Amino acid sequence: MLILIGLGIVVPLSIAFKDSIKKYATALYILCVLLSLGIIYLTMTEAVVHFSRWTRDWIWSLFANGVIATALFIVVMFIGAFSKGSFVKKRLMPIRAELSIMASILTLGHNISFGLVYFVFFFKKPEALPTYQLIATISTMILMVIMIPLFITSFYSIRNKMSAVKWKKMQRWAYLFYALTYVHVLLLFIPLALKERPGYFFSIVVYTLIFGIYAGMRITLAYKEKGVLQKALVWIVVVALGSFVVAYSVPNLIVKVEKPKEEVFTLDKSKNTQSEKNDENQDVQNEEKDVSEDEKQPEDENTDSKVENDENKDNNEVEEPKSDVDKKDKAPEQKPEKKDNTEQQKPEKKPETKQKPKQNKQPEKKDNKPQQNQGNKPKEDKKPQEQSKPEPKKEEPKKKYKDGTFTGRAKGYNGDVVLSVVIENDEIIVIKIEDHMEDEPYWTDCKAMIPRMLGAQSSKVSSIGGATVSSDAMKKAVEQALSQARN
Repeated sequence: MLILIGLGIVVPLSIAFKDSIKKYATALYILCVLLSLGIIYLTMTEAVVHFSRWTRDWIWSLFANGVIATALFIVVMFIGAFSKGSFVKKRLMPIRAELSIMASILTLGHNISFGLVYFVFFFKKPEALPTYQLIATISTMILMVIMIPLFITSFYSIRNKMSAVKWKKMQRWAYLFYALTYVHVLLLFIPLALKERPGYFFSIVVYTLIFGIYAGMRITLAYKEKGVLQKALVWIVVVALGSFVVAYSVPNLIVKVEKPKEEVFTLDKSKNTQSEKNDENQDVQNEEKDVSEDEKQPEDENTDSKVENDENKDNNEVEEPKSDVDKKDKAPEQKPEKKDNTEQQKPEKKPETKQKPKQNKQPEKKDNKPQQNQGNKPKEDKKPQEQSKPEPKKEEPKKKYKDGTFTGRAKGYNGDVVLSVVIENDEIIVIKIEDHMEDEPYWTDCKAMIPRMLGAQSSKVSSIGGATVSSDAMKKAVEQALSQARN
């Protein structure tokens, strides 16, 4: 479907603005370079995830997926398939080189942006790519090797330095380039069509018609031109038909073999039991520490009270003789005339002064004892209160989730992501992938989140870099299933 939109944009603009394209070719080259750099930058920064679904599907895909570039190449190859006196050849032949250069620049941007993922996986982790993507990556590298010399020799400054014969021989590689482009498209589209992805079967039919019509027109033209390139064109047709058969049959077998029957992830309870045991051991150790600290506190407080009592005793013993001395000093000052009486009263007061400290000491001991008991009693009362706090926890709490299987759905990069969650005894034990339309290797990376969600018993885990849209869709689908299960 997108290729028809691309052709609907490129063909009318090429015919209508032929003179402007020729005149402002350099400005158009710069524009294509900026578009390619923008595609690479947005891919690297993952800014595309902030685009709306419509923008991503119908505008971004036209440039990032190489649709406009492919449409330009289709126009270029059909210009050569028309006869000399045709309207298309007269109108578009003067700008064929310019269209080819713009198509090459946009193709480079497309391949670099996708190569940031697929080329890296191809060289570092090829086992992560499905077989059909490995073959498609190899075909891309071959296409680049063919396209770059054709791209360079399309500039008039380079072309004028070459002989006409040598230039024509080099341009014949364009036929192989067109054939491999068709094979590359089939390698990517057929597996998706077999997975019943909407629109891909129709796109395969459209591409087959376009390249089939071109092959028929080019062979017919070659026979008219006194058999020029007949052998080469017959060879190209054979390769194209053989490539179609291989591209259709191989991915079909690959998809049937590699497609898993079901993708189910279960909770590893052994890890959870070990973590629970560790938590229980920590709780026991913390309780023992609390008990030992509580036992130490009364002893410390008793020692403090004893020190205070001893200090009170010492203070009483020191202060009492001072009072006797004061009385002796004060007596003669107040009653200087009655010295004899004071002297007679001294022996009577001595036993009283001896008894006074005893009387003072005894009540102080009595007062200190209740202080000790009062200091201990509230702590004896606090202990049972602290132990009685967990008693209400013994009551069975209400379950957070219902038992059963619950399904969640969220929008991914290419379509809906559907997951089911199995809950048993308030625990997520299974997460199953029911359906998705996401691309590889992004989806394989996203599946690494499921064991983490099972371990965390939550959908709130970190997303996968480079596959933000798909990983967010997976988390939202799990969260939707959990929201249905909540009591």
